[in-house]
Amino acid sequence: MKVNGQQPDRVAAIYNRELNRTREAAREKQVRPAKSGAAHGAPEADQVVISEEAREVRVYREKLAELPDERPEKVEELRREVTGGTYRPDARKVAEALTENGKVDRLV
Repeated sequence: MKVNGQQPDRVAAIYNRELNRTREAAREKQVRPAKSGAAHGAPEADQVVISEEAREVRVYREKLAELPDERPEKVEELRREVTGGTYRPDARKVAEALTENGKVDRLV
């Protein structure tokens, strides 16, 4: 196509008209309701369903968080035993506790 004289203005007008149509169509797609039945173009909100077991775990975690990290009376008792030289831990119980909790490789 040869563009000369008045035609560049006409070509620009056609281009702008088509550009506006494309932009309008894009806006309509953004506003158009989703196929899932959402009203007024707003997407449906995601939902999370928490099982009864998960609720129980949450309650127990909250209760556990309320417990102190250390028991002052037990710490004081152990401090007295260590200071007085009377602390005698049961090696078998210590070893069992370490292996049961996975803190020591059972192959060692």
